[in-house]
Amino acid sequence: MQKKLPRIITKEEYETLFKAAQKAKVKRRKEYLLAIILAAEAGLRISEIIGFKRKDGTEIKKLTPDLVDLPGHRIRIEGAKGKKDRIVT
Repeated sequence: MQKKLPRIITKEEYETLFKAAQKAKVKRRKEYLLAIILAAEAGLRISEIIGFKRKDGTEIKKLTPDLVDLPGHRIRIEGAKGKKDRIVT
C-alpha cells in the first residue's frame, strides 16, 4: 500500500495566507509571518515550528529569527516525525 503524500499549497494560496498574516492586527504578527515562511520555504511541518527549542533544550515561548542558522542556511529539527532528528537546508 502506497502512502499518500501531503498536499502542497499553491502559490496563490501561499500569497493569500502571507497577505492575511501581514494585515493581522495582533502582537505576534511577525511570528506568524516567520512561521508561514518557514513552513512554506523550508518545508517544515507545523508541529516542528511549534516545537522549536533553544540549544539548551528549554522551550521557546516566542518564535524568533535567531533560531535558524542563517549563515549556514540550516535549521536543525530534533524529534521530528517518527522521533527522528533532521537538518533542513
